[in-house]
Amino acid sequence: MWLSLLLACSADERAPIPNAASFALLELFTSQSCSSCPGADQQLSVERAMARMEGARVFTAAWHVDTWDGLGWVDPYSSPEATARQRRYADVHDSRTYTPQLIVNGVDEMVGKNPPLIELTVDGWLMEPASAAVAPTAEVDGDEVRVALSVEGATSDEELVVMLLQHGIVDDIPSGENAGRTLEEDSAVRAFATAPSDEDEVTLRLPAGVALQELEVLAIVQDPGSMEVRGAESVLLGP
Repeated sequence: MWLSLLLACSADERAPIPNAASFALLELFTSQSCSSCPGADQQLSVERAMARMEGARVFTAAWHVDTWDGLGWVDPYSSPEATARQRRYADVHDSRTYTPQLIVNGVDEMVGKNPPLIELTVDGWLMEPASAAVAPTAEVDGDEVRVALSVEGATSDEELVVMLLQHGIVDDIPSGENAGRTLEEDSAVRAFATAPSDEDEVTLRLPAGVALQELEVLAIVQDPGSMEVRGAESVLLGP
């Protein structure tokens, strides 16, 4: 585990900027092909619901890895890119990969179904000033969404990661480790793009057959060296 003893020590010494509000980003690495993951998926949904109810700046993203797709069920939301992102975290932090694995602000790692530790970590980050701010605005154009980006406080070494998330997923699983279960999930990453910190627009393809009300764009500023997330903001596509 890479959990910081003092979260302040994990951040750099850059001064906070006025428009950069404190936040916590929860990235869950999960799979519908993993019998240990549904509890973590549910916990991520709880964290998202609590944040929306309380007005807290807690963002959630579920990266579905393809690691377990050979176990009798192919996760329809999985991608090799999600697996590569998880491995990148492990390489940077000299750790290992597993599911369900939760990473908070690119720094703190834990099992994705440990509510007390998750809450402790989130509360700590919500007391830490952010060093960058990003403001996405989204415009749907046919089967794509154009995301305009306004960034403040990011350095040229940092990058933007813009994700398209799907909420309200309900799937009946006919085979594999979760055979016979109905899985309910939120925050699944359906598309994403990485861009330099001075990029002002990216385009993402919309998943077919998904209502706009189920989609959200999440943009983050991230240090690709340390993988620490410096800023985050999201915008819903539907009313």
